[in-house]
Amino acid sequence: MFEESDVLVRLGPVSEAIHREAVQLGATLLVIGSGSHASLVKLLMGSTTDAILRSTRTNTLLVPPNKFDIISVISDAALTCGPVLAAVDLAEDCRHQLEAASHLAGIARQPLLIMTVADSSTTDHDASQAIRDRAHDLSPVKPTSIIVRRGGVAEEISRCAKTEDAGLVVMGLRQNSRGRPGVIAQAVLDTGRAFVLAVPAG
Repeated sequence: MFEESDVLVRLGPVSEAIHREAVQLGATLLVIGSGSHASLVKLLMGSTTDAILRSTRTNTLLVPPNKFDIISVISDAALTCGPVLAAVDLAEDCRHQLEAASHLAGIARQPLLIMTVADSSTTDHDASQAIRDRAHDLSPVKPTSIIVRRGGVAEEISRCAKTEDAGLVVMGLRQNSRGRPGVIAQAVLDTGRAFVLAVPAG
């Protein structure tokens, strides 16, 4: 149960207030949910979440708009997400993302899967080797499977999560100028197949 003192009410733009509180409290995780109504989903995912992901230095868990859950509180709280899927962009520094995914797989006592959606200039062998190079010293959980897909990034990540029965997808937030941070993460979340943990670089 939450105590009344645990509830904070702040004035001002939502994303700025959340970011300010996260910094002041030294938060290690933000959790952002989306409602069941289309207008609210559009509001949350189209503006607040987008703004938060542009500026956050805090890992952010995006909760899909359905009844799917990855936490059990029947006795002790436990992470029940099934395999943890880390979806990496080989053009980005994914070190912190892979460390977070390995740590969560250890907490959940579940396999760690690492995937990428490769472009046409990269062979499956080269993509797989690039993932192995990045993951060779991961701890506490090393990947049990490396997966290379082709096609639309968000669609292939969602399809892979469904195929592998992964309830948690760990993604990095882009560092370069190819697009807004979190765009792919939001697109994966919109499919409703998994929770998405967005991990800032560095």
